[in-house]
Amino acid sequence: MRSKSHNSQLAQAISHSAQYHAYAGARGAGGGGAGGLLTGSTNILQGTSYIVTVGAGGAAGASADNVISNGSASSAIGLTSQGGGYGGSWPSTNWRAAAAGGSGGGTADADAGGSSWPSAGGAGTPGQGFRGGNNAGSSSGSAGAGGGGSAGQGTDQPGGQQNTGSSGGGGTASSLTGTSVTYAGGGRGGDRTGGVAGTAGASNSGFGGGGAGGGGPVVGGAGGSGVVIISYPNTYYANVSAGLTSGTADGAAGYRYTRFTAGTGTFLLQTERPPLTVEYLVVAGGGGGGSSTGGGGGAGGVRFGTSVSFVTGTTYNITIGSAGAASALGTRGGSGNDSLFADITSTGGGGGGSDTLANGLNGGSGGGASWLSPGSTANGGSGNTPATTPSQGNNGGSGRTGGGAGDPFASGGGGGAGASGANATISGSGKGGDGILSSISGASAYYGGGGGGGQDARVPGSIGAGGLGGGGAGGLGVGTAGTANTGGGGGGGGNSPNTVGAAGGSGIVIIRISSIYSATFSVGLTTTANTTIQPGFRIYSVTAGTGTVTFT
Repeated sequence: MRSKSHNSQLAQAISHSAQYHAYAGARGAGGGGAGGLLTGSTNILQGTSYIVTVGAGGAAGASADNVISNGSASSAIGLTSQGGGYGGSWPSTNWRAAAAGGSGGGTADADAGGSSWPSAGGAGTPGQGFRGGNNAGSSSGSAGAGGGGSAGQGTDQPGGQQNTGSSGGGGTASSLTGTSVTYAGGGRGGDRTGGVAGTAGASNSGFGGGGAGGGGPVVGGAGGSGVVIISYPNTYYANVSAGLTSGTADGAAGYRYTRFTAGTGTFLLQTERPPLTVEYLVVAGGGGGGSSTGGGGGAGGVRFGTSVSFVTGTTYNITIGSAGAASALGTRGGSGNDSLFADITSTGGGGGGSDTLANGLNGGSGGGASWLSPGSTANGGSGNTPATTPSQGNNGGSGRTGGGAGDPFASGGGGGAGASGANATISGSGKGGDGILSSISGASAYYGGGGGGGQDARVPGSIGAGGLGGGGAGGLGVGTAGTANTGGGGGGGGNSPNTVGAAGGSGIVIIRISSIYSATFSVGLTTTANTTIQPGFRIYSVTAGTGTVTFT
């Protein structure tokens, strides 16, 4: 069976920026050419795999004499859009001409002797883009010409001294996703003087990077990475292989689209919905910090992964673990509470030790230890308890017994999801272990940082900093609480006089699914949904409560 796609491909290769600073006078570099752009309709076969490649953006050089190259090509459904040509430049040894590409790079001013005047911009690929701007040159130096764009050539530089870089060729607007977006514009030429680095093209835009200004040393902006967008009737579903970063969403009326932003793999259309794939992050509540030079609270356990075992119409349990309580004088911090999603449980972080109960408690990550009497050892709690694969957390740090001036009583940091809590040293109390970095929410953030150890203020020594991922810092007085919905451990209390530790941070469950599916949550859960931050996905953040979720 053959299915007719609507505007079936918008495939954009990458532009490359001009990367070099002016040499032997004031001269600006040319702008990078846009990636070639192809858009139109074609027939594709249902159930047939097509290779898709998204070209990577050309990186700006780190120095004037680095070798430069065009952007990479993007391809899909048997069509290939060429990479943009790099802009002409003035490295430290010789003038370099602009390159041809999907759209050509703009040229830099020629050599002061005039042997290369006038200099031509790089040629564009017919049907994909236009040439870069030419440069008539000047003995006293001139600005760079603009890179070519998908809708027009880069602006030329006329003869004589010109101080302002010329604009790149225009891009092409597309509404394939249901919203008008402009792709594949040329990069601006660099100014004659000022030594300003070029501006990079935006990711997944195919825009050329800006040329570097004269009077460097500075480099041009990197070219924007490419994109492939395929739109098709909403009676079909996309099946995308590993190796491609993509998202599927509803577009114009009666159509949906798949947008590919990185990688190489295969794509096919089918009439059956692809299996429900659920990405998840489950973070438990962090432990509280201990009192009286108390250990930092351990971070809540952090578990994450991708599963295809979920079934539409089935109800799954969710519980968000609350934070471990702040310690009272002479007590450990409270351990955090577990978080649950279906059969995936993350364990609450262990509470930090105190002056009378020195050892930290076990948990998703272990609590840090306090100090105790000479001749004894105070140990941090064990992390990844109970054990999971991969590990949900790490051990807390140990405390130490001081010996007077310059030798402080100090406590250990709580363990983090990504690293153990630091042991106390002669310099002071231990830092909380760092958490792990996740972008499941659409923005990169750390989760599961351990709390820092509290410090005895009577003897000089540093307090323990909180770990990345919401860990609270230890105190000379009261510690700092862990951040809500990160599972961070609370900071241990100090000893000036005896003071209490702080509470941990509550947990969170984050779920990401394709936008062709949805999720419904029961009463009892606090939930926010985001369908715009990552096109093609629905992202749900559950921040409190107990209840259920059902996928449809």
